[in-house]
Amino acid sequence: VSPDGYLYVAIHLFSGLELRQYAPTGSIVSDSVISTCGPGLVSVSGLTIDKAGHAWIAGSTTACFATTANAWQARVLDTAKPHGFVILLDTSLPSSTAPRYATYVSDTESEIAAIRADRDGNVYIVGTTKSADFPHDFSMTLGRDAGAGRIEKISFVSVLGPDGSGLKWSALLKNAELTALALDNSGDVWFTGQAIAPRADLMIAETSHVKMALSHVAY
Repeated sequence: VSPDGYLYVAIHLFSGLELRQYAPTGSIVSDSVISTCGPGLVSVSGLTIDKAGHAWIAGSTTACFATTANAWQARVLDTAKPHGFVILLDTSLPSSTAPRYATYVSDTESEIAAIRADRDGNVYIVGTTKSADFPHDFSMTLGRDAGAGRIEKISFVSVLGPDGSGLKWSALLKNAELTALALDNSGDVWFTGQAIAPRADLMIAETSHVKMALSHVAY
C-alpha cells in the first residue's frame, strides 16, 4: 500500500504476471500484463513501490521473459532452471503498460526471495543461487569456510542500478538461506533467513558495499 492509500497487487498468471493498482475507493487505476515468450512457471516473490508510482516486481521463472534494451542480463541459456528477474513498471502513466526495464539477475540458477528500493531507484534483492559463479564483488561465510564441500547453501545480496543495466554491487553469503531484507538510512542492508552453519538457526545480519563484510550477525 502506498502512502496515499493506493493498493498494488502482483499476480501470477499461467503465461506471465500482472500488476494491478487500486485506488482507495477500490476502483482499478492501472492494470499491466507482462507475458512470457515461452513455456514455464513464473513465481512472484516481491513487490516494492515508491511515492512516484514506480513498482518493482521480483521473482523467478523457468519461462522466457522479453527483456528490455540495455538490460543487465538480457537472456539465460538454460530456461529449464529457475532464474531471478526484476521488472520496473511506472504506474503514474496508466496508458503506458510497457516495463521501464526488465532483466534477469544472472545466467546462473537463482531465486529471488525479497526486494526493496531506495530513494534513488536502486533495487536491493536477496535470494539463493546454486553456483558461486553468480556475479559478485565479495563473498562472506557463516562459520569456517573449510572448502567447497562444506558449503551447503549460497545466498546473494545484490543491488541493481536505477536503469536496470548493471549491478552496483553484489555479495555472496555462504552457508545461509536468505528470505527477507530491509534498508536503513545509512545505506546498509539488513537481512534475515536461516543459517546452515555453524549451526542451523534463524539469523539476522548486516553488511554494505563499503564494509564488504558481515558487521553484525545474531542468531
